[in-house]
Amino acid sequence: MPLNKPLDEITEADLQYYIDEEIVETKTIEYKEKLPGKIDKDKNKKEDKNKDKKEFLGDVSSFANAAGGHIIYGIKEKDGVPVELVGLGDINVDDEIQRLDNLLHSSVKPRIPGFTIFAVQLENGNSAIAIRIPVSWIKPHAVQHGSQSMRFYARNSGGKQPLDIQEVRAAFIQSETTRERIRSFRVERISNIISGEAPLALPDGGKVVLHLLPLTAFDPSISFDPASFAKMLWEVLSPIGSSGGSETYNFDGFLRYAGYSGRKEVDTYVLAFRSGAIEAVKAMPLNRDEIYLTPLERSLIDAIQKYLAFQKRINLQPPVLVMLSLLGVRGRKMLAGLDRGGNERPIERDHLVIPEILIDDFDADPAAFMKPAFDQISNASGLERSYNYNTDGKRIAQD
Repeated sequence: MPLNKPLDEITEADLQYYIDEEIVETKTIEYKEKLPGKIDKDKNKKEDKNKDKKEFLGDVSSFANAAGGHIIYGIKEKDGVPVELVGLGDINVDDEIQRLDNLLHSSVKPRIPGFTIFAVQLENGNSAIAIRIPVSWIKPHAVQHGSQSMRFYARNSGGKQPLDIQEVRAAFIQSETTRERIRSFRVERISNIISGEAPLALPDGGKVVLHLLPLTAFDPSISFDPASFAKMLWEVLSPIGSSGGSETYNFDGFLRYAGYSGRKEVDTYVLAFRSGAIEAVKAMPLNRDEIYLTPLERSLIDAIQKYLAFQKRINLQPPVLVMLSLLGVRGRKMLAGLDRGGNERPIERDHLVIPEILIDDFDADPAAFMKPAFDQISNASGLERSYNYNTDGKRIAQD
């Protein structure tokens, strides 16, 4: 469908497609002529506005609690069939997007990760506004607006439906199952690398392991042909710290790797799973007891930026979990790269498994969202924080 593409590529023609093809409202798409809270002056009553807002909150949360989808504002519909792309009239688009964003943040609990509100300019001078809502891994989400008690909604082919207590309980169980699958994925992949069962043989010693796991990875209906990955730009799927190397396929997907000529082991590889998930591993030099933080951070920032661009390019939907692990590092020192008075000490743990970082925008800046992970790595060697950032959190390293 036309809306299942990067947001900056969506045009009026994509919205018009739904009208021309008479695409009826389904579990994953809904049309609205007006924005919530925009009531005609002769109906401008407080209770009507509140009802309108509650309807909006219920609609959005129902998508997150079900299969995700889109709501398009500015399309007139009749019996669920879109009939005209009218736009939203004389509005301040930025103000309206901010208003809807604030309403969702204040009245849906917990916050829906990864939803995006965006505008599409129309030839008639108006704009349409759409909301992209991913299926949530922390559902169910409840609506609580004003004095209203918490209410839960989901969707089926007939639209939004309130959940009864049994359905709410089932939704909580499903959410916990998703969390367990995420933990299991990470544990299994790390265990394989530690035990020497990685996709390619790696040298003994420490390793940097990076996973980018979209929440859609557990949807069996989402599977890519690995041959399509091979057509991506070489740089987009390059391994950590490398711009070249070789490529091959395996059971899980598509691999790119690099290493020293004449050696059986590879130095670094990146695996693109059929689901769009990424696993990237780089071996640390055996003859060093130090890990230099500045080049390590830079290589990870560059790699994450490329891998997010890859996931965006294949039309995956956020959110994405970024998971960083350093394996086999006991006894090594993290060197800050700056004169910190020699306060680094050997790492006490063999494996540093950094908590997952949730990204809800493929264009997010890795240098910003990875700072807490880099701080924690620095802490492991006695450093207060990563000194490649100033006290305001801005990256200052001369990479």
